[in-house]
Amino acid sequence: MCRRFEYRWSLEWYFVIVLDKRDFLRSERAMTIHLIVIACVFCVFAFVVGIIPAGVIITKPMIVLKDEMASAACMELDAVDMQRPRSYLKEIGSMQVFFLHMVKNLVEYRKFLPVSVLTKPDEDEGAVAEPSSGLLLA
Repeated sequence: MCRRFEYRWSLEWYFVIVLDKRDFLRSERAMTIHLIVIACVFCVFAFVVGIIPAGVIITKPMIVLKDEMASAACMELDAVDMQRPRSYLKEIGSMQVFFLHMVKNLVEYRKFLPVSVLTKPDEDEGAVAEPSSGLLLA
């Protein structure tokens, strides 16, 4: 490699670096490998840092909604948080809105049911009642 430098007083300086081609290519390959390794490490780090918040944003509202649906299925409507903020994800937010609307309607419907229907059956009586007729409803 040769560089030429000129100054005001018409002095010319030449810098010459003698380097074997194999040494130059070896260092270039080593730099390329280092660059690839650094890029891979950065991509894995960015993936991990990006996936954890995304997992929390997606799964936490779904888990809360699942637990509240289980409570609503047992008519334990007081366990449902009606003031919970809506999720930022459109699909989960719309599910929450419709679920809370359903719970609100179930609370109103529960007022008209007798207490015997709302209480849980005793375990001695058996959880499944046999149908009295041969017709099965699908």
